[in-house]
Amino acid sequence: MFNLGLFENAYTNPQYAKEFVGSRALQNRAQELGHIGSAVMIKNKDNVLPLKTSETKKPTVYIPLNANNTAVVSLDIARRYYHVPDEIITAVAEGRQLTSAENASAVAKSDFALIKLSTPSPGHNGTPAQNLMYSPYTAQWQRQISLGYDWVHADSSMVRFGEGEKPDILAGDYMTNRSIRNGLTHDGVPASLQIINKTVAAMGNKPVVFALSMTNPMVVSDFEPYTDAIIVGGSISDVAIFELISGNFEPNGLLSVNFPMNMETVELAYEDSGHDMVPYIDETGNRYTFGFGMNWSGRINDARTAKYVQERSYPLSEKRGLEDYLGRALKLDAADDNETINATLAATLTTGEAVYANPKAMQAEVNAAAEALRDIIRVLPEIKITVLTNKSSGVATDIEVVATAVTFTPKNAIVLTLKDIDGNVIDVAAADQNGKATLKSKGLNLKGYMITAKSGEFTGIAKL
Repeated sequence: MFNLGLFENAYTNPQYAKEFVGSRALQNRAQELGHIGSAVMIKNKDNVLPLKTSETKKPTVYIPLNANNTAVVSLDIARRYYHVPDEIITAVAEGRQLTSAENASAVAKSDFALIKLSTPSPGHNGTPAQNLMYSPYTAQWQRQISLGYDWVHADSSMVRFGEGEKPDILAGDYMTNRSIRNGLTHDGVPASLQIINKTVAAMGNKPVVFALSMTNPMVVSDFEPYTDAIIVGGSISDVAIFELISGNFEPNGLLSVNFPMNMETVELAYEDSGHDMVPYIDETGNRYTFGFGMNWSGRINDARTAKYVQERSYPLSEKRGLEDYLGRALKLDAADDNETINATLAATLTTGEAVYANPKAMQAEVNAAAEALRDIIRVLPEIKITVLTNKSSGVATDIEVVATAVTFTPKNAIVLTLKDIDGNVIDVAAADQNGKATLKSKGLNLKGYMITAKSGEFTGIAKL
């Protein structure tokens, strides 16, 4: 501020401000730096872009119509760069859709198609159901018990903390569960999906260019496999799109977020952990990750990517899907009700005598299991599994499970049960007044164990 001289001359010239702020020169500069400069090309199959024009050749672009009979991009701006079939111009002018004959004629004249759509909004009709796709999605993989909650009285009225009220568990007050895992469906954006499907089907083998106006990441599997080029930008303008695809401006932007592989990885992602969503991989093999972007030569590798982008190994196998999520085989049954969690953890204690004789390796395995159990059995945020060894031989002899109940549950209301894989009870422990319960395996069963945590009507079951 000192360098700008604000304190030497603190008063604005109103006339100058009026002429300068929002001036055409500044708008043009913002167009270049804001819309075009930040736009990201994430796909350019067979180098279909740029689609350049010349004095001797000006390609024709097919532009689909929205349900309200408007074009997905400005026809006036499109005509500055390319020919637009007369059938499309006439239909828009008359406020109607193209007839089948007109559409076939427009496609026959066109060299490529351009679709511009916005990313879907996660919320839907006031419900908490989320969907980052254009097609419908039913929630089924997220936490069974939500992290966020509200305190509610037994009569279903809200606990009014602002008025000095406090929850009383003994009186029947309880915490709501905001999880939408079991069955809530977000319808997606059928209109957008229809535009994509109709355009791709009509164009046949002709190139389809997709421009995505992005306000949030999305799952692009609805359209990526069927498009030849994809440009992404935040509220990207039509001018910016045509400047890019015509080759007047070379794309130079990088993704600021990961695009998730599917909705499953979105639901399973931790709320407090970055880069744990498995990224989308397109048909050309590119991962849509933070810092990815392309120019006419291919993937961008410059000072920005060297400083900010780290290649990561994602634990969720694209081929095996959810089975490898975070290094553990996690399978949640969507048919379960809100009171029961069933899960299977990766073969923690089933690797044979080598692990049995190697307590350190075994401890690493059960540490991973404990981390998973904290996520699965939500009433037990503190759970530790320890491998006990023979002091003289150093060989593993038992496992010990120590769990502590959460504060919002009556601390002594948790009952833990340790069973072998066949369901035979090995040990049972009720939490003490401090919410702590301890279980011992009484020898090792390499086939594995089941741990059950029960509190009232809530039951959490995990296999390890």
